[in-house]
Amino acid sequence: AYIAVEDDAENADGIAPAEEAFLITANSTSGDLTLETLFDLSTKFPASTSIKIRKANTVSSVLNSLSTGSAVFQSADRVFVWNGSGWQSLRFLAGSWRDADSPTTIVDGMVIFPDEGIFVQRTGTGTMTLTLFGEVPSAPQIATIEGNGFLSNRYPVATTLVNLGLQDSNWQGADRVYIWDGTNWLSNRFLAGSWRDSDSPTTITDNTEISGSTAVFVSRASEIPATDGSVTTPFPTNYNID
Repeated sequence: AYIAVEDDAENADGIAPAEEAFLITANSTSGDLTLETLFDLSTKFPASTSIKIRKANTVSSVLNSLSTGSAVFQSADRVFVWNGSGWQSLRFLAGSWRDADSPTTIVDGMVIFPDEGIFVQRTGTGTMTLTLFGEVPSAPQIATIEGNGFLSNRYPVATTLVNLGLQDSNWQGADRVYIWDGTNWLSNRFLAGSWRDSDSPTTITDNTEISGSTAVFVSRASEIPATDGSVTTPFPTNYNID
């Protein structure tokens, strides 16, 4: 369920229009929905909100294109999903996605949230294509990060580190953002109004490209309440909606 802050005249309520996704865990015949969330929705969203319902993506629906084609996922390959406290390792075995540490546990139905990323580790060097299907966002996207997490680029075009909006989520000096460069995780910190290389603080990294098919790993040294961990990612400058 996507809950949206509606646009109003000249942003009179002080809340920029944007939407955040929540998992529906139950519904009733009278139309009541139970949402999985870390906070009271009323603290973030005014009464005049709108809601749209979409089918959740799962491990199976996101990763199934890796199990077909000329270069398929191998038994020693792994997909890592951040579960909020650690990396959960997944493998493809006997036609199903499974917990790599407990191969009898099938995880095909595990929900992958829109703002989550996945990390793919392959043993081979052949080309493998991951094809994703979904709805292209038509509003700025909100994510809530109170601790560590793997935050995806929500748009199918490149953006920049500064445009992810992380620095606006009560960012602390010891917090870090890690960007995978194909070989290593590059550590970034926010200091004196700019993103900088953690190992070379005079090097400004605001404009580091975040491609449309990647994610960043967020490490927060201080646990903050979910109500204060809101990240609103604006549209990239090269993103057009017809």
